[in-house]
Amino acid sequence: MFSLPYRLHRRLGHWTIYPLVLLTLLCIIPISRMEVASGFTLLLPENDPYRIRELEAQRLFGANESIMVAFDVPELFRPQDLEAVQEFTSRAESVVGTSYVLGLANMPDLHLEGDELVQKLLYDPGTDPDLAEFSNRVLNTPLFHEFFVSADGNALLTYVVPDEGIRLTTYVERLTEALDEFDVQFFGDAVLETYVSHSVTRELIVLGSLALLVIMLVEMLISRSFIVGMVLSLVSAVPAVWTLALFPLFGQAVETTTMMVPVIVLVLATSYSVHLFRYYAMHGADIDDALQQVSKVVISAGVTTMVGFLSLVVTPSAVLRELGWLIIAGIVAGLVSSLVLFPPILARLPVRTRRRRPPDDPGERRPRTNALDLISGEPSRPTVRVLIAFVVILPFAVAIPSLRPGFSARDTFRPGSLVANTVDYFVERAQSNQQIQVIVDTGTEYGLVDMAIYNELKALDALLMDDPVIRRTTSFADFVEWMNGRLQGNLEPVPPQNEAELGEAMELLSGEGIEQLFDTLVDVEWRQARFLIQAALPGLRNPEASIAIEELGARVQGYREVLTSDPDVTVLGEPFSNLRYTEYLTRSQYISVFVFLPVLLLFLLFVFRSFGWAIITLIPTIVGVVIYFGTVSLLGFLHDPGHVFMVAALMGVSNDDVLYFVLIFKDKFRTLPYAEALRQTVHRTGVAIIQTTLIITAGIAVFFYSESMLLARAGLVAIIALWSASLTTLLVLPAVIKLGPSMRKKQSTIERELT
Repeated sequence: MFSLPYRLHRRLGHWTIYPLVLLTLLCIIPISRMEVASGFTLLLPENDPYRIRELEAQRLFGANESIMVAFDVPELFRPQDLEAVQEFTSRAESVVGTSYVLGLANMPDLHLEGDELVQKLLYDPGTDPDLAEFSNRVLNTPLFHEFFVSADGNALLTYVVPDEGIRLTTYVERLTEALDEFDVQFFGDAVLETYVSHSVTRELIVLGSLALLVIMLVEMLISRSFIVGMVLSLVSAVPAVWTLALFPLFGQAVETTTMMVPVIVLVLATSYSVHLFRYYAMHGADIDDALQQVSKVVISAGVTTMVGFLSLVVTPSAVLRELGWLIIAGIVAGLVSSLVLFPPILARLPVRTRRRRPPDDPGERRPRTNALDLISGEPSRPTVRVLIAFVVILPFAVAIPSLRPGFSARDTFRPGSLVANTVDYFVERAQSNQQIQVIVDTGTEYGLVDMAIYNELKALDALLMDDPVIRRTTSFADFVEWMNGRLQGNLEPVPPQNEAELGEAMELLSGEGIEQLFDTLVDVEWRQARFLIQAALPGLRNPEASIAIEELGARVQGYREVLTSDPDVTVLGEPFSNLRYTEYLTRSQYISVFVFLPVLLLFLLFVFRSFGWAIITLIPTIVGVVIYFGTVSLLGFLHDPGHVFMVAALMGVSNDDVLYFVLIFKDKFRTLPYAEALRQTVHRTGVAIIQTTLIITAGIAVFFYSESMLLARAGLVAIIALWSASLTTLLVLPAVIKLGPSMRKKQSTIERELT
C-alpha cells in the first residue's frame, strides 16, 4: 500500500495528470446542479419517535409553511397604511405559487344587519372611510388583535401560504421580489430556509476562496516561490472540487453544517502535499525517492484522519454521519491528489532544492542558532517537563465536567446578520413566534364537536394559561368562541352552551373564508387539536434552561389529568427538539471518541508492532482533545454539532504529526543514542510539523469570518487544540519517551555492552 504511489509514478509518470485533470473538469457538471439547504432541518435520527411525531404534525396542520409579513405602522390605524397592506396583499396573491393570503385587508367577518348575519370584509374604505367600525372590531376582537396586530402594536401582520409541493426557497424569492418596494419584514420557516440558503451559498464561495488565498500565501512563504505556492494550492483545491461534486451525486444538499467540508479537505490535502514538497526541496532528491520516503508518512496520516471521521459514521445523527462519509471521501481524494497528481507536476517545477548534509555523526554539534536547535536538545529533567505539561493541562481537564451540550438552530448566526435580524424582529419586537405546540388526539373522529371533550380542552387551555412561563395560547376554542359570539351578535367571544352551538360554529369556521387559519389548529377529521403557545423559556446558554424546558414538558403532560378521556398529548417545538437533540449530541460525541481511540490504537499497533510506542503516539491526540473540551467549557460555549465535527477532525489531524515524529524517531533510535536520535528527528520533522499545523490552522481560521457562530467558535477552539497537540509532540513527547520503558531498556543494553 505504501509503495503504490511510487509504482504508479514509475510506470505512468506524467500520464497520470491527464485523467485526473479531466475528472476535475467533469466535476463542473454535478457541481452546477448542487443544491443548498438551510441547515435548519431537525437533526434527529430518522426513526426517532419525536421526529416522526413532528413530521406527522406538519402533515396534519401545515402551519410551518406559512409566511408572516409584518408592516411597521406609526399608529393604529391609518387609511394610508391599510391601503398599503391592501396593495401588497394583492401583489402577494398574484405571485405564482401562492395558495392564499390572509390579513386585515382581506379578512372576512360576520356583520349583523337587522336579524341576519352578513359576511363582509373587515376593511372596506367605501363604507367605513374613517375606520371607526374597523378599528373597533379589530381591537375588541381578541382573535383578530392577536393574529393581525403585533404585541407591541407597531406592526400589522399578514399571512401568506404557498401551494403544497412548491419549492419554498424559490417561492420566497419571488414573493420578496414582488414586495420589494414595500417596507416589510418576512418571517417563517420557509423564509429562514431561504435566507440561510443564500448565506450558505455566499459563504461557500467566500470562505472557500478566502481559504484558498490564505493557503496560497502560506505556501508561497514556505516554498519561497510564487509559482510553487500557486501550483501547490491549486493542486490541493482539486480534491475539494471532487468532494463538492459528491454532494449532488449522493443527493445531498450543502447546509450550514456541511459547508465546512470543502475547506477542511483543502487544508488536509495541502498538508499532505507539503510533506512531499518539503522532502523533495530539502534533500534535493528526485521525485521517486521523495515518494518512497514520504508515502508511508502521508498515507498513515490520511488513514488516521479517516479513522477520526469514521467515528462520526457510527453516531445516531444522520447529519454527522453524512459529514463523516463526505470528509472520508475528501481525504481519499486528497491522498490521490498529493501522491498521484502532484508528483509529476512537482518534478517539472523550478524548485530551489536546499541540500543539507544530515548531521549523522553523533559527535558533530551545531551551535544553537534557531528554535529547532533549542527544542532538539535532550531534556535534562524529563520528569519536570512532564509535570509542567500536566499542570498546564489540568485546568482544562477539570473544566470538562461542566461542559454543557446544547443547540439552537436559530441562534447559530451572528448578531447583525440577516437571519439574526429577522428572528430578533419577530421574537423581541413583534413577539409573534410560536415556539411550542401541544397536540391533543381525542382518539375519535369528530371528537372535537363533543361538548364534554370541548370543555375538557377548555380546561386544559386554562391550565396552560395559568402556567408561570406560558405567555399566550391559541387554540380552536378561541375561534369557536369568536364565531359563536358573532352568531349571538357580540364582538366579545361567547362560549358555546351545547353541541348544537359548537357544531354550528365549527361548520362556519370551515367555510366562511377563515378556514385556512382554523385548519392550522384542527385536523381534517376534527379529531386532533393543536394549541400554539408562546413561553418565556431561558435560552440554552442559561445553565437552568434544560431543567426549565424539561419541567415545562412534565407539567404539560401532568395537565392531562383534567382530560377524563385520557387522550394522547404530545408536546413539540424548537425548545424540546433542541433539548432532545442535545441528548443525541452527547451520545454522538461519546461514541465518536470511544470508537476512534480503539480503532486508532489498533492501527498504531499495526504500524509499530509495539503497544508502548502506540500508547506514546496517542498522548498528543489525547492532550488535544482534553484542551478542546476544556476550552469550550472555559469559554462558556455550548457543545454543539460544530464541535462534534471538529473534535473528530482534531483526533485525526493531531495524530498525523505525532505519527510522523515517532516513525522517524523510532527509525533513528535503532542505531543512534537517544540524544542524537532526538536531534535528528526534530530537525527532520520539526519544520514539517510546524508548517502543516500552520497551514491547517490558517485554513480553519477563515471560519472566523463566517456568519455562523457554530463554525466560528469551533474554528477558534480547534486552532487552540491543534497547536496544543503539536507543541506536545515537539516539547513533551521527547520527555515521555526518555522516561518510557524503551529508553530504559536500551540504556541498560548500552551499559551491559560497556561493561
